[in-house]
Amino acid sequence: QQLANLHGLSTQITNRERVEDVYLVSVRCIGKDGRSSENAGAVDIKGLAGEKLANALMKATTKAIRRTVLAHCGLGMLDETELETIPAQQMQKVDLPPLQTVLEGKHKLLIPDGNQTRVHSSFDDEEEWQAGFFGMIGRIASSTKLDTEAKNAKLRELFRVNEPVYGAFVGHEASEFGRRVAESDCEQHLPKEEALVVEG
Repeated sequence: QQLANLHGLSTQITNRERVEDVYLVSVRCIGKDGRSSENAGAVDIKGLAGEKLANALMKATTKAIRRTVLAHCGLGMLDETELETIPAQQMQKVDLPPLQTVLEGKHKLLIPDGNQTRVHSSFDDEEEWQAGFFGMIGRIASSTKLDTEAKNAKLRELFRVNEPVYGAFVGHEASEFGRRVAESDCEQHLPKEEALVVEG
């Protein structure tokens, strides 16, 4: 819900149907720019009745809305409820680039880590950095493990530790960052002394 509010998105249920033992809900998400996305959520309702059935139907609706909003924001990923359906979530070896490769980019996306700050990722240009930064904002805003107060605290810290990066933006990059901050309704998380001017 907070991610939808953050990006000014509206959602509407377009279809509900039962396909054998599966209950399926389809949702459409529409942004302020008129762009729309559609996705679905499905749950197994075989043998369910009463309160368990009611909870499953609500779960399908929640899953459909959540998946649609995440996909619309470019955060297409497994919903935590989908992980429950993956048997024996196995560890898989992934070949990652050497740490030095991650640190070589000109623009570092920093994240607070306890009392320290660490590099989360690195980008060659400001546009890529901004995409990563606002993607991080989206992930924090959509987290189901944090309450509103904790999300706001994390967002304030994210802005604070990255101020040296976005504070160095000039011209179009500075204007674009200011515009995206305003669109995300995140001005309140900027450090007090930071003032962003959005060029018309």
